[in-house]
Amino acid sequence: MLINKAFEIIEDHPDDADFIGEIKEDIINSAEAVLNVKFPLSYRLFLKIRGGP
Repeated sequence: MLINKAFEIIEDHPDDADFIGEIKEDIINSAEAVLNVKFPLSYRLFLKIRGGP
């Protein structure tokens, strides 16, 4: 799965990664509602674990 490769790369280069950390499901759902979009499952997982930059 490509998302696992992305996590692996991030973990291998911690000095180059700057993320805010875990985002709760309700915040992800709110963002989807405000933007009127449905995020792909892989992006939802990424947000849950790493958050955003």
